[in-house]
Amino acid sequence: MNEDLVLAITMLIILAVVVLFIQISQQIKVKRIQKMKIQRRFGEIPDMEEVLPIERISVYHKHQGREDVDQVTWSDLSMDQVFQRIDQCDSAAGEAVLYNMLHCTDNGQAQWKELLKYYEEQAEPRKKAEAILISLGKREGLYYLPEYVDTLQASHVGSVFFYRLLQILLLGSVVGGLWNVQILPLAGVMAIVNIAVYIMTRMKYEQQMSMMELIVLVIDTGKQLTKEKCAGPVEKELEEKLKELGKLDKLIGKMSAMRRNSYSSDQGVFLDYLFGITLWQLISYEKSVKWLENKRESYLQLFEEIGRLDAAISIASFRKSLPFYTEPEFHSERSVHMEEMYHPLIEEPVSNSMDWSRNCIITGSNASGKSTWIKAVAINLILAQTICTCTAKRFQMHPGQIMTSMAVRDDIMKGESYFLKEMKYLRRMLESFSEEKLTICIIDEILKGTNTKERIAASKAILDYMQRQNCLVMVASHDYELTVLLEGTYENYHFTERIGEDDIYFDYRLYPGAVTSGNAIKLLKFMKFPEEIVTEAKQQVTIEL
Repeated sequence: MNEDLVLAITMLIILAVVVLFIQISQQIKVKRIQKMKIQRRFGEIPDMEEVLPIERISVYHKHQGREDVDQVTWSDLSMDQVFQRIDQCDSAAGEAVLYNMLHCTDNGQAQWKELLKYYEEQAEPRKKAEAILISLGKREGLYYLPEYVDTLQASHVGSVFFYRLLQILLLGSVVGGLWNVQILPLAGVMAIVNIAVYIMTRMKYEQQMSMMELIVLVIDTGKQLTKEKCAGPVEKELEEKLKELGKLDKLIGKMSAMRRNSYSSDQGVFLDYLFGITLWQLISYEKSVKWLENKRESYLQLFEEIGRLDAAISIASFRKSLPFYTEPEFHSERSVHMEEMYHPLIEEPVSNSMDWSRNCIITGSNASGKSTWIKAVAINLILAQTICTCTAKRFQMHPGQIMTSMAVRDDIMKGESYFLKEMKYLRRMLESFSEEKLTICIIDEILKGTNTKERIAASKAILDYMQRQNCLVMVASHDYELTVLLEGTYENYHFTERIGEDDIYFDYRLYPGAVTSGNAIKLLKFMKFPEEIVTEAKQQVTIEL
C-alpha cells in the first residue's frame, strides 16, 4: 500500500515537472520568436495593405484638441497613409502619440533629436524597450485611456462612507447572530442588500472598472522601462512620474486580479459574489478613482512619455527603411531649400532639388509629376516640423503653418459643388495670414471648377493678393496664361514628357521656366483615337491661338 502511494506521488511529481518543463519551453520559444520579430522588423517597410483602426488611433489626438495641420491639409496629402508608412509602434500609446505628433508642428526638436539618436545608436536598449512595449500592446481600451482619465468625475461609484456603513451592518448582524440566533435573519437580509448593491453598481460601471486594469498596465510598463534602463533620455521623466503616482498600481492591483479571476472559472465567479457581499471591490475602486483624480496630470504625462518613447523607435525604424533622409535645418529667411527631395510613399521615387524663395507656379501636362511634387513638398514641410525627419539629402526651411488646397470633391450630402468647396478651402488660407507667423500655401489646380476666362481672372487676383501677404505660395496649374500674367512676381517651373510613335516617357524632373505646350492632343494620337478627332483638335487649338 505504501509502495503504491509512493509510486503515485512519484508519478504526480514527474507529471508536474513535465508540465512545468513544457510551459517554460513554450515561454522561451515565444520570447525567442518575439526577439527575432523585433530584430527583423526594425527598418522594414510596414504592410501598407493592413487596415489600421484610424478612428481608434485618432481618439487621443481629438482629445488633445490641437491641430496645427488642419483636416483639409491632412486629407489632401493622404497623411493617414504617411502615418501608416511611419508606424512601427508596439503599443497603443505609441500609435496615439505618433498620430497626434504628426498634427503638431512644435514638438520640441532638441528633445526629439536626442531620443531618436539614442535609439538609432543603441540597439540593445531599443530591443529591450520594444519587448516591454509589446507586452503593453494595442488593447482597444488603451486608446481611450487618456479620455477616461480626463473624465474621472463621471466614474465615481458612490460614497465610501455608505459602503463602509453597509459593511458594518453586515458584520454587526453576523457577530450579533452568534450571540442571539434571532438576529441571524438580519445578517441574511444585509447579505442580500450588499450583493444587490454590488451587482447593480458593477453592471453600471463595468467599463470604467475594467479601465483600471489598463491604468495598472501602463504604470507597470513605465516601471519595467526604468528597471531595464532602456528609456534613455526620458528615463528621468518616467521615474519622476512613477514616484508622483505612488502606490496607485498596488491599490488597483488586487482588485484587478480578483476581477480577472472572476472571468476565468466557476470558482472565480463564486468568489466574486462572495467578496461582493463585503463591497470590497467597490471601495477599492472608489479609492483608486479619487487617488487618480489627484494624480491625473502625472498619469497623463506618464502615458505620453511612454508613447513618445515608442514613437521614437518607430521613427528610427522609418528612417532606416528610407533610401536616404536628413534632419531639417531651420532658418529665419522666408524660403525653403530642398536637395534631392522625394515623396515618402513612392517605392522607387525620382528626387528633385529646388530653392523656393519666391512664390512660384508649377506647370506641366497630365501625369508629368507636378501634383506628386507639390504633395512631396508639403509632406516634407510637415515631417520636418513634427518628427524632425525629411526624405531628402538636405532640407532647410523657415518654420510656418502648412496649408493646402488639392483633393477637392463635391459634397452631395451638404449640397456643396466642387467650386464652392474649393472657394472655402482658399478662403481659409487667406483668413490664416498673419504678420507673426509665416503661412506656406500649396495649391493644386487653382479654381479648377469654373470656366476658363473667370478662372484665370479670379486666380490672378487671388495670387496677387497672396503675393502681398506673409506667405510662401506654390501653385500647380495647367493654365499657361497665369505664368504670363504673373511673370515677374511668381517664379516658373515645369515638368514635361517625351511622346514617341509607340511610347510616352516621363522623366519626372523639375525644370526652370514655364511649360510651353500640352500633351492632350498628342495623347489622343498615342491612344489611337480616330484621326479626324486628332485633326479637328489641332485645328481648334490653332484657331484659338
